[in-house]
Amino acid sequence: MSQQRGGSSRRISSDDIAKKMGVSLNTVYVYRSNDRSKLPGPARFPDPVGYDGRTVLFDEAEIDAYIEARSRRSGTAGRPPRTAQTDGSRDAAFAARLRRAVAAGAGEPDVSTLRGLASQLSLNTVTLGERLRGRTAWKPEELAAIEHLLSISTSDANEHVEVMRAQRRAAQRSKE
Repeated sequence: MSQQRGGSSRRISSDDIAKKMGVSLNTVYVYRSNDRSKLPGPARFPDPVGYDGRTVLFDEAEIDAYIEARSRRSGTAGRPPRTAQTDGSRDAAFAARLRRAVAAGAGEPDVSTLRGLASQLSLNTVTLGERLRGRTAWKPEELAAIEHLLSISTSDANEHVEVMRAQRRAAQRSKE
C-alpha cells in the first residue's frame, strides 16, 4: 500500500489517492491519464515516483498539491469535479448547523431536505449550495425564513462568506 522513502514525503498508491479524494479508483485513473497530458503546473497529475511490485506509487505531497490546485480551478462545463470528501470539516458553523437541523427534521413537514429548504426560500439548489459553501451571502429575508422554519440562530450565517472573500483577496494580492 504505502511506503516511506528516506527523508521525503510518503508514497501512496492510486487506491490511497481515491480514498483521499473521495472518488472511485476509476476516476483516479481518468485523472492520471487526462490531467497528466493536458495541464501545466500543479494542476497536472503528478508523475509516479516508484513502484511496489506492480503498484504505481506517487509522492503524497505532490498529490496534495494537485488536489488543492484542482479544487481551485473551475470546470470547463457544468459542475466542477468533486476532489475531496465532504465530511463537513470545511463547512462554516452555520452551514453545518443548518444541515444538521434539516437532517434532524426540524422543519417538518415542508423542510425535510435541503431541496425542500431551497423551495421554501425560493432558491434553486445551486444557489442554496453557493450560500452553504460561503461563496455568496445570505439575504436578510432568507435568514429570517430560516430562523422561522428551522428555529436556529442565523447570527453567524455570513461570517464564512467574509472569511472566504478575505482569503480570495489575499490570494489575489500574493499573485500580483
